[in-house]
Amino acid sequence: MGLAVEKDEAIRFDVYRETDEGEEVVYSEGRAELLTEKAPPLVDLSRIQQACGQKELSREAVYKAFANMGIQYGESHRGIERIYVGQEEVLARLTLASPWVHGGLHPGMVDAAIQAGIGLQEGFDQRQPSVPFAMEEVAIYRETQEAMWAWVRREDGQVTIVLCDD
Repeated sequence: MGLAVEKDEAIRFDVYRETDEGEEVVYSEGRAELLTEKAPPLVDLSRIQQACGQKELSREAVYKAFANMGIQYGESHRGIERIYVGQEEVLARLTLASPWVHGGLHPGMVDAAIQAGIGLQEGFDQRQPSVPFAMEEVAIYRETQEAMWAWVRREDGQVTIVLCDD
C-alpha cells in the first residue's frame, strides 16, 4: 500500500502488490481529503417513500433473487429488511445482522446499502449479478446506526446512495 500527501494536504492512496517480476498490480486507488460541513443534508423520508410506492420487496424476496443470480449472502450479510421501489429510485430499510460497536462507518451497513441497488434493475430476479466497481465520492456526516435507510437513485448514468437515520 502506498500513501502520499499532496500539496493541498489531501492523501492519495494505492493498494497494490508487487509481482515476482517486480511489476505493481494496483487493486485500488483514490484520494481522501477532510472536508468540514456544518450539518448533514436533510432527507424527506416520507416523500421518498411515497415516490417509491410502485412495489415492495421483502427481505426474503431480495435474498432469493440474489441466490438465483448465484450470490449467496450469509445471515450476517443480509442487512436489507424491505425495499420500496419507485421510478429510478428505491428506499430500503436496513438493519445490521451482526452486533455493532458504535463508531464510524460500519462495512455491513455500506454493503447492505449497495445491495439495495438491486431494486433499480428491471426484472432483477432474472438478471446476471452486477456490482459497483468504483466510488467517486463518499461524504460521512455521522456514524452508522443499527437501523438506517438507504435512498438509492439513478441519475445521468450514475448511482447515488444516501444512508440516513430515522
